This record gives sequence, structure tokens and C-alpha cells, in this order.
Amino acid sequence: MDTKDTDKDTHHPHQPPAMSSTADGPDAALRHVSEAQPFPRDTGPSVRYVAEGMANMVFSFPGGGVRDLLLRVPKRATGSYSDIHGHWCRYIYPLFRPADLVPQYLVALDDGGAGGADSNGDLVRSAVRTELDRVEGEGGRPLKFRGSKLKEDIREVMLIRDMRPRDDAEKLIEFKPKWLAQSPTAPAGARRCRNCAREALRSRKKDEFVGSILCPLRLLDRGSPESLRIVCDDLTAAAGADAGVFAEGSRGLESLREWLLTNELLPRLRDAQLANDTVGVLEPEDTFGLGRAMTLRDCTCYVRLTPGGGGGGGVEARLGDLDLKDQETKLEYWKNMELELIDGGWYMGAEVPRVKTNCLLEA
Repeated sequence: MDTKDTDKDTHHPHQPPAMSSTADGPDAALRHVSEAQPFPRDTGPSVRYVAEGMANMVFSFPGGGVRDLLLRVPKRATGSYSDIHGHWCRYIYPLFRPADLVPQYLVALDDGGAGGADSNGDLVRSAVRTELDRVEGEGGRPLKFRGSKLKEDIREVMLIRDMRPRDDAEKLIEFKPKWLAQSPTAPAGARRCRNCAREALRSRKKDEFVGSILCPLRLLDRGSPESLRIVCDDLTAAAGADAGVFAEGSRGLESLREWLLTNELLPRLRDAQLANDTVGVLEPEDTFGLGRAMTLRDCTCYVRLTPGGGGGGGVEARLGDLDLKDQETKLEYWKNMELELIDGGWYMGAEVPRVKTNCLLEA
């Protein structure tokens, strides 16, 4: 990611240069700071492949004393982790409470850059290569990522809080809140929000049905029993849990409903989206702020439900996937998409034949 605009952002006042607080929970030995920390020594001798995306691979530690942390390793095309983490510390972390975010820590594999055959860094790199070779050989990687390589000579990695269920009783709901408010450049009287307009366009291009796509505006439509039902149905179905876990009258469903009706996380996310993009993508006054807003519109919300909590007390919800978008390379794409949605009548539902969506604005 190009970071040359980092120091130009003077439009937003909440910008402490770094963090210095101590972490809580399983990662208590690590600190919330922007600089790299020493890699923990009690991770165990092996790693296990968890998942990957375009830019990173994620591994767990099946042994050792840090089982509630995941190892995030960069692929070849990924920018500097130091820059990525520095941006998160400076431009994302101040927008939320610490409890709202999936904790992440930049860690150095080699102490002071010293290598050596038995250095901690070499042990971690060897474990990652061994596990990746195993998964590749067994065909365990997603087809679209097979053959993609890790960055060579990795010196820094990230450790992130593992939000997966810690036992069979816990359940994880994972979703993207998307655009929690309408696009600033949507036409007056729009019958679709930005996300539903885009989903309708994608549906027409791919000839797929999107009538059941969750409208993000329903996540904060707290006065509507219908929206609450739709949101709960969508999130619990996506979680893939046993039917009884979220059956009517179950502790799991009641905890989820209570969280949806009372949480401060999603309103805070919506407000941050709006504060960083007041005029839209067509003629942005602050392209860096726009990049931050688009990052906030593409993050992931992890909701972990613990049995026996009752109400909202058994719910832990955090935001992740918050690497800042590079506004310089994405701006043209964002503009073209918005123009296509406006000019094609997708905000107004004017396409023929009309694509059915579940947008709150169409209700």
C-alpha cells in the first residue's frame, strides 16, 4: 500500500500517533503499540493452516501457550506490514474502543535482525513452509489461491486475536456490515441503498438471484420487528449452526437479538463511515478520509456467543479486516461504480425487468 499521503491527513482531529496500552485476555503479554514487538517464545513447534486471502495467509498454533492468537503472514504482493499496522494504529484504532476491535500486534521474527540456524524466526518460517507444503500437497487451499506464494525473507508478521469458537458450545457469527448509511451521492428518493443497488447490478450481470441478500440498513433499523427477524434469520443461517442453537426461545437467539438491539458497535461504525465521507466518491474533498471510509465499509464483524451469558452479556463482538484501502489505486473504480449505479437506475430500481432485493428502502 502506498503511504505517501499519510501525513497529509489533517482533517480529522482524533489522531494519536501510537498506542501504548497493554492488551487484555489471552494476548496480555503483548502491548498495543505501533512498533514491532518480540515474537512470543511459547507458541509451540508447529503451525496449522486456517485460511487465506489475496494478501495474507493465516495460521494457528495448535500447541504452546498462545492458542487464542493467530499468525498472519504476508504474501508476495502485500505491502509492508510495518506500514499497514502503523496505519491501523493511527487511523483506525482511535475511532473505536479497544473492545470493539480484533486486537492485532506487529511482531519481529528475529531479535535485532539476528538470524542463526536455531533462531525463533527461522523456526517460525520453517513451520509455516512445512505446513503450507502439506496443505498444498493435499489440495487444501482454495482453488483461486493455489500456487500463490508467501513473501520471501519474512521479517515481520502479525498476531491477531482468534475469534473462532473456543469450544463446541460457543458459536461464531461473521458478517460484513457494509454501508450502514446511504451513499452521499445517491439520487434523492432512492429506492435502494448503495449496497443493495450494487447487489442488484451484480445480480443482473451474473444472472443470479439476490432477493435474500441482507440489506445493511436493517442492522440498525431497531424499531422494526420485521428487520430484526430478517437480520437474525440471515446471520444465523450464515453461521451454519445446528437448528436448535438459534431456535425460537433459545439462549443463543435471545442473546443475538439483545445484542442487535442494544450494541454500540454498529452505530459507532456507521458514524465513523459518515464522518470520513461526507460528500461521496464522485468529487471527494478528502481522498485519504474516503479511503478510510471505504475501509470501514468493507470490514468484518465477528460476534462470538458464549452459552450461559444471558442477554448481551454472553456476546463478544469485534471488528476486523481493517487494513486501509489505498485510495489512489481504488478511486477511479469507486467513481465508475457509483456512476454506473446512478446512470443505470440501480438506486431507483428503474432497471427492466426489475431485480428483486430485500432493501429496507424498498419495503
